[in-house]
This record gives sequence, C-alpha cells and structure tokens, in this order.
Amino acid sequence: MSFAMIVSVGLPTFEPIAQGKVKCQSCKKLTPLLPKCAYCGNSPVKKADARVTTIEHETRKIPFPKREVDSPELEVGKTQIIQEGKYGQRRLTFRVTRLGSKVISRKQIAEQVSKPVEEIKGIGKLEPKPSITTKMFVEDLEFRIIYEDDPSLPRGEERIKTPGLKGSIEKWYEIE
Repeated sequence: MSFAMIVSVGLPTFEPIAQGKVKCQSCKKLTPLLPKCAYCGNSPVKKADARVTTIEHETRKIPFPKREVDSPELEVGKTQIIQEGKYGQRRLTFRVTRLGSKVISRKQIAEQVSKPVEEIKGIGKLEPKPSITTKMFVEDLEFRIIYEDDPSLPRGEERIKTPGLKGSIEKWYEIE
C-alpha cells in the first residue's frame, strides 16, 4: 500500500480562517498552513484536531478463468497446458480523510483493471494405435530328392547326380 499525503487542518472552534492559513493555538496569530507556526515554531493545531487526507492504493488479484478443450493430437488420458493463465489486477485508489486516528471519509477516486488471461488445457482424444511388432522367423527347408532314370546304371542301383543342400526361408510376421 502506498501513500501520498495531503494535509488539511480542522480547528476545534469556529474561528475565521484566511485562505490557506490557520490561527496558531499557541501564539494566536494567523500563520500559513505548515507543520510549524511561522511565528512561534510550535505546531499550529493539536494533533488530535488535525484532519489528514491521504491517497491510498489497494491492489487485488483477479483470478483467471480455466477452460478445457479436446485435443486430437494428445492420446486419451493425457493433458497439456496450451495457454498459461495469468492473474488480472484491479488497482483501486482512495482518498481517505482522518481526524486524529479515526477515518471519517473514504472515497474511491480511481480504478485501473488489467484483465486476466484464460488458462487453456488440452484433453487427449487421440486413440492410441495398437503397437505392432514385426518379427522374423527362419524356417529350415529340407532338400527335395528328384529321381531320374539312367540306362547306364545296373537295375536297382542309385547314384547321386547332384548332392542336395538344406535351405532356409525367412518369414516376417506382424504381432499386435
């Protein structure tokens, strides 16, 4: 809270007062309205009779609104802040008049408002894709035997023309 002081003095009796001047309670002379009398150096009025006007400032936070929106980029169950929220501020200025320690008047003379910034939270709506794993299996293959007639061989005799080799095949599978 900050203060700017404007002092006006009220006298306990109704005596004529020249513009901007008060009658000193000690020397009874008309003196400019200052903290000390121009003639005797004492305070021209009693503190209990002093009417003091100050300018006071009061600052209040304004809460920011919150909103949730569907976010097709986020997976279901996840959230993300899309826009940070910021508090707003209301600054009130008052003219406060006190007589001694008692407040006799408090009047709002100005108001400044800065609007809050809305917080926006994204809520995930994207269904997760099933995780697909690709796996390779190698399968052994037996060689095939092919029989051919050979008239040059005696009946019932077999001879290997080309030796067979075992083979293999790679098979790829997608597993969910």
